[in-house]
Amino acid sequence: MLRRPFVMDNLNVDTLPVEKESSSSSSSSSSSSYDDVMIPFMGAYVQYQQRVQQQMMFLVQLRQVAIEMTPSASTPRMKKRCIKRDREAAHNHLYQDYFAEDSAYSEHHFRRRFRMRRHLFLRIVEALGNHSEYFQVRYDVVEKMGCRH
Repeated sequence: MLRRPFVMDNLNVDTLPVEKESSSSSSSSSSSSYDDVMIPFMGAYVQYQQRVQQQMMFLVQLRQVAIEMTPSASTPRMKKRCIKRDREAAHNHLYQDYFAEDSAYSEHHFRRRFRMRRHLFLRIVEALGNHSEYFQVRYDVVEKMGCRH
């Protein structure tokens, strides 16, 4: 009889009997001992296969859920809500209140609001505008004053 090692999950069958092919009819007694070993082994193997199948079904279901949860190019995305702000009017209002020759607020109010004197603020604005294009006034496609993004 030949023996070969076999390991499966928690089941460790070091050696399984394997019959040599023989033409004699005396194999019925060895056949019953072979069946005694193989029947429990086959039961354990079937249980193992069922566990593997359950795990595979779980992985398939998990994959389907992951596919459903990921947005695809075919699903429409919510558009970003656009809040219309009249930035140009707000700029004009701020300029009239604090920076015009006849401004609504005095130098004292300017200093309380911006925590610096008006002439220092204007020097900083001029220096930044000369230093970087980012701080220069730009106009967009529809000729509205805006900032660079």
